[in-house]
Amino acid sequence: MAIALSKLNKYFVVEKLIYHSIDLSLYQVSAIIEGVEHYVCDDRGKLLRSTKLLELQKQLKKVAARSEEHTSELQS
Repeated sequence: MAIALSKLNKYFVVEKLIYHSIDLSLYQVSAIIEGVEHYVCDDRGKLLRSTKLLELQKQLKKVAARSEEHTSELQS
């Protein structure tokens, strides 16, 4: 399930923001809201992804999250 960043900024209390490393240098963001994980997308429904973690963090700086987490989905 995905949620638009604009809605996330206005209407929800975010328990946790999770920055997923889905490839060596590709990141994606999800948010935990009321115990359910939602991937964050733009207003057109495209998932927020970037090769620069700092860029994603800047886009999400207005989101009031109780905590942040960085994960790697790569298998050793």
